[in-house]
Amino acid sequence: MLLRDASFVVVDVETTGLNAVNGRITEIAMVRFERSPSHGESWGMVDSFTTLINPEQFISPFITRHTGITNAMVYGKPKFGEIVPEIKRFLGKSDAFVLTGHNVGFDYGFLARSFERHNETLAISTAAGLDYLLCTCKLARRMLPKLRSRSLVNVQAYFGIKNPAKHRAMGDAEATAKVLGHFLAMAEEMGIESLAELLRFQNAKSNYVRRKTKRERSLREHVKLFPERPGVYTMTSSSGDVLYVGKAKNLRDRVTSYFSDANTQGTKLAQLMRSVKEIAYEETGSELSALLLESRRIKELSPRFNSMERRYK
Repeated sequence: MLLRDASFVVVDVETTGLNAVNGRITEIAMVRFERSPSHGESWGMVDSFTTLINPEQFISPFITRHTGITNAMVYGKPKFGEIVPEIKRFLGKSDAFVLTGHNVGFDYGFLARSFERHNETLAISTAAGLDYLLCTCKLARRMLPKLRSRSLVNVQAYFGIKNPAKHRAMGDAEATAKVLGHFLAMAEEMGIESLAELLRFQNAKSNYVRRKTKRERSLREHVKLFPERPGVYTMTSSSGDVLYVGKAKNLRDRVTSYFSDANTQGTKLAQLMRSVKEIAYEETGSELSALLLESRRIKELSPRFNSMERRYK
């Protein structure tokens, strides 16, 4: 499956504890995230579902302080078994979906165990032997190697995403979907075109170290002088061919990320970096101006490594 054709269901659950065997779900939210004509064929949230759940066990004061969910709030709410048909109906709107979350293993673990208690199975498809489970925390480790903490709060802050309802299921699910949108755009820039490639990429080792060539060291020093401003950068080969055109809200940070082995290992981006001889930039007044200039340059120059962008008007 091509990445642009994939359907993602971003899930977040609030629970009575950290253990899926003994704990229970108190709230669930799911957001369907995919390309849609209503979003101009760009990624966006197209559907959602959320509800509080009666966990049939006591919610401790510690959990209430963390999530804001009290015993009174879940009193009279549906039990998990009562909403299983609604969850299955929401998930069944797509033939194949990628269950996504920030530390998705936690959410999937609680959901799978809850389904089992009611003699149901949470069916997850596979691609090239990989489960359709995508973790935005793992993607943050690969794509934002300089970020000290990859918690959802920190990754949101990095992308300038606001979440007024943090630690509530829908607030965190929507924030995670927005984070996913940024990572999907970055994945396309890296030359990741299929869903299987992205699923493998999230699990690849990020501690790979390769000796840098003199050319790479020189380019890295050159990039350190780039301004921390929005703009467009152009990568060219030794023969003067334009290989790649990209945009950035922070030119120095964005272009520096290309020199991280954690970012490039196992992607087509590694091939690009082996071919680059020079990197030039042009500042713009805003990120939107950079986006428009990038689009125009790609159409004019048809760089070899901008294959994803050329497919869309």
